[in-house]
Amino acid sequence: MEGKEVERIAAGIPFGQFIMWAIGGGIAGYLVRPSIPLFGQLPVGIVLTRGSTLTGIDQLFVPVAQTSFNYVIAGVVVGVIALFGFSMTRR
Repeated sequence: MEGKEVERIAAGIPFGQFIMWAIGGGIAGYLVRPSIPLFGQLPVGIVLTRGSTLTGIDQLFVPVAQTSFNYVIAGVVVGVIALFGFSMTRR
């Protein structure tokens, strides 16, 4: 696929639809994030700060918070890619 084709498809997608698919992918990534045994999944505030607000013994959870944040970002990317794929099949 050439760059002009991608630009044409991207130009036909409303910005609100782009945002909704990105948010949907982010939510999906948040829902499938890893959990900590005996504690469960970390709250959204800790995930979105990548664990930078954790203090004391809770700093052991920083790697899990970072991984959870990566899941959210990956979900956003997958959501946007899915939107482009869906838009290509409609044309």
